[in-house]
Amino acid sequence: MSDIADAKTETQSPQGQLIQMATAHWVSRFLYVAARMNLADQLAERSKTAEELAKSMGATVSSLYRFMRTLASLGIFSEDSGHRFSLTRLGEALRTGTPGSVRATVLTLAGEIFTQALDHLLYSVQTGKTSFDKVFGVPLFDWLANHPAEASMFSETMVGLHGAEPPAVAAA
Repeated sequence: MSDIADAKTETQSPQGQLIQMATAHWVSRFLYVAARMNLADQLAERSKTAEELAKSMGATVSSLYRFMRTLASLGIFSEDSGHRFSLTRLGEALRTGTPGSVRATVLTLAGEIFTQALDHLLYSVQTGKTSFDKVFGVPLFDWLANHPAEASMFSETMVGLHGAEPPAVAAA
């Protein structure tokens, strides 16, 4: 953990820490929506207002503005005094097709196939059966075999998560 995270944890009450943990899924969903809307790609060339973004995306300006401010509070974007949003270094990693992009990973891990399965985690703990099977009726890899777009994203996610491991294993 970083020194900043350590200091924050030390100054935060146990209640505050638990509330932060309980709302962590909100951040995951914010990232998911930002990735689905390709907001990082929209801001890649220049900063834009929520109004400019909303026009090109068919979104409601006031809702998009509040959402963009939330993402700015998370460090994904920055907002200037003219209410224009720009990518931050953190937000750059959400761009499509760039080296080090985690867009596919965010769409997979924070997307419906995992969130719906996790909604039934209690079932798994109580029964020892997988919640994915309960929700989707088949095991994950069987489901992916019939959903090629999601399978491609899943594969890209696995490469992103484990891509450095094969060379390290081979070297060892």
